[in-house]
Amino acid sequence: MVVQNAEKITPVSAPEVSKTVSKEVYKYKKQVRALLYILVISVLCNGATVFFCAYEWRKVGYSLFRRARKSYSTATVHPSINLEQALIAMKQKPAQELIRELSSAEHVYDGYTVRDLALATLCTYHHFNLHKALSGASLPQQERVLSIQGKEEVRLFPALSKRDFRAISYFAKTERYPFTAEGLFCLLKEQRGDIGQIQSLQDAFVLTEEFQAVQACLGPHLSKADVIELLLDGTFGDIRLWMTKSPQIPANEKRTSCLLTYLQRLSKKAARLLVQLEPDFAVHKLHDRDAVQLLSLLEESPSYGQEYALTLLESPRQSSVHHFAHGMLCKLSKKPELASLARAQVLAAYGRRAPHEGKSEAKILVAVQKSRPTQAATRAAAIRHAQYVVQNGDSLWRISRKFHVAIAAIKQENQLNSDSLRPGVVLKIPCSTAPS
Repeated sequence: MVVQNAEKITPVSAPEVSKTVSKEVYKYKKQVRALLYILVISVLCNGATVFFCAYEWRKVGYSLFRRARKSYSTATVHPSINLEQALIAMKQKPAQELIRELSSAEHVYDGYTVRDLALATLCTYHHFNLHKALSGASLPQQERVLSIQGKEEVRLFPALSKRDFRAISYFAKTERYPFTAEGLFCLLKEQRGDIGQIQSLQDAFVLTEEFQAVQACLGPHLSKADVIELLLDGTFGDIRLWMTKSPQIPANEKRTSCLLTYLQRLSKKAARLLVQLEPDFAVHKLHDRDAVQLLSLLEESPSYGQEYALTLLESPRQSSVHHFAHGMLCKLSKKPELASLARAQVLAAYGRRAPHEGKSEAKILVAVQKSRPTQAATRAAAIRHAQYVVQNGDSLWRISRKFHVAIAAIKQENQLNSDSLRPGVVLKIPCSTAPS
């Protein structure tokens, strides 16, 4: 029997096996760590690329990919559409879509591109503020006026460069209200009912030159909200008319003329301001028809309406005006029992005197002043810094008529924020004449 010699197996100890496994594990971990480093670097590079593309899109209006694609393509010409048809199509697009079109250099007709037509549409129909968008750069040196269907005129700006359009596009996308004063005014009229949403829009409108001119004419004592409320009762053409008034015209005449314009538009705010700022004009210089219309517009301002109705009853106007003022006084005061009283009785109920009694009193007062000049002078000096205690039924209108001083002056002297008065309050009267 032949026995072959088997190979001799060398036994391996346990420490050697453990050492070999540790080397393999270390090698594997090293490879995994390298892969993780590569993955992190790749994510960071991709994130930086996305951020840069988004920044370019926001700043310039198009991404790097679109820019590269355009560099290898030729402009598309629309032979079937002329310039007028293209502008009519642009007019139907909303403002946001037109702003996006400012980045398109695609040719349309007669050398004009899509962005040329988009800019012309924005300026004509959406009152885009082109001059502000190009502030610090060259303003348009050339303008072309194109008539649309024989009714509307659109202004084109053929000499704008790519750099100009980049500035325009950036301004349109970053500015919250990239419009002229007329554009802001139109937005205010559209969103007039939602006061909470248009606060920022009002803040932008009050910074315009047009608003500043109107407020300067009306006076600084009026709040910005009151001025805006008045302007929204009319059109932007009324504001232009206000600004075209000659600076040589006195401020009160200019103010009265413009308030009458808004009064013809049945503005309740204009009626109140006319009574508040120009009381003598409202009482004595208005036509009977206009005085009746003014009183009817004061229905939502009972204090001003009652005082104006009483003043009309005191005036020597025709009986139809007295009859209307009598009816409005009953309605505003919520005292129907006054309807059965005569004119003199109504005036007596409010502490007023009939016109003939007032004339007699005036004659007596003149006689006393002539007979005692020293006493009259002393009285006038005392009234110059008079104090008045508010009585039941008093109002700023009545007190101003009594002392011949403007309502705004009384409010400013006493730091009043509203027209309401409480009986017993002591008011400082900044006047220099005796009460009537």
